[in-house]
Amino acid sequence: MDVYFDGGFYGSDISQKPCRPLRLRKSFQWKGDTWHLLAPYVCEKGVVLDFAKEVPREALIQFWEIWGERIRQYQEKSEEENAGLADRSRIDYENPMETELWMDAWINGQEIESISGSGCSYNPMEGWKEFSAAETAEAEMEARKLLEHYELSDQCGWYFYRMRLKWNENPVPSELKLRLVLKPDQWNLPCEPGFKTKTGDEGQEYCFTHPLNGTEHMLLVESVTQEEVPEERFSLLGDEYCFPRNFQCLHYRLLNPEDFGKFQVRDLKQSDAPVRRDGRGEQGASSVFLVGALQKRQKRQEPSRMEQPSHMSFQPVEQTSWVVEAVVCRGEKLEMEWNLMENE
Repeated sequence: MDVYFDGGFYGSDISQKPCRPLRLRKSFQWKGDTWHLLAPYVCEKGVVLDFAKEVPREALIQFWEIWGERIRQYQEKSEEENAGLADRSRIDYENPMETELWMDAWINGQEIESISGSGCSYNPMEGWKEFSAAETAEAEMEARKLLEHYELSDQCGWYFYRMRLKWNENPVPSELKLRLVLKPDQWNLPCEPGFKTKTGDEGQEYCFTHPLNGTEHMLLVESVTQEEVPEERFSLLGDEYCFPRNFQCLHYRLLNPEDFGKFQVRDLKQSDAPVRRDGRGEQGASSVFLVGALQKRQKRQEPSRMEQPSHMSFQPVEQTSWVVEAVVCRGEKLEMEWNLMENE
């Protein structure tokens, strides 16, 4: 199997020369999973690292027993219908095939500023479909090629990640000392129950439960206002589209000061998409960028008092369904150093 610096697992520019494989294979534990550095590769553009996370079959079975029926319900609905469902992130969080990789890298003591990567996965379970995205036939074929090339078992799951580290050195250094720092990833997990507000509400208290440890927390709604973004704010975007301008603003505080920064509130509904003024029916991009105006305003408030805008709408927003999300960090920082050419 030839490996190229550009193109990931799914093909590459045929004008490229294949990278040179180096004889190094390492295993390590991270976030409770077994990871393998399958092989490093080197070329004039930089270093390519093939990683794989090993997922026991038992973990896949357990996940499907808990979430299988819910995933089937998602698959029967459209993407638009699923967008507002709060437990989607919880499924991703518990999915053993789901992987977030955040890392910094150094080669020969020099930090690598250009890091890119691509991934694919293999799942041995019959009828399994990833919740985050259905596997294409091409991706499944590439995963099986990797299994064969690296002589891995097809009885367990695998998540493959190809990381590319681009350097400015030329020619290739005679020694390659790699330092990686893997960092924890952050998840926003929905708490139960959610709550609804109407314009003019004030003084209501809502109790919600942390999704992982079951602790109870309290939120106070100080006020709910109906607001409108001024038309002139859209002047830099031209006059081709008409943008939604109405939203509801939730003013709230968490009653336990220690909860500040550990929870956030989000509207379950998506914003209306901009529409063309000429009536051709073509919709534009989402209006989420408008939230920035409120974030600037929030910095001038007390840390414990917060504002959260609802979805943007062409009509006044009289009622909003909110979900409280727990901000959860998973994993510890892990630092590793290898001499990539130690077996050359």
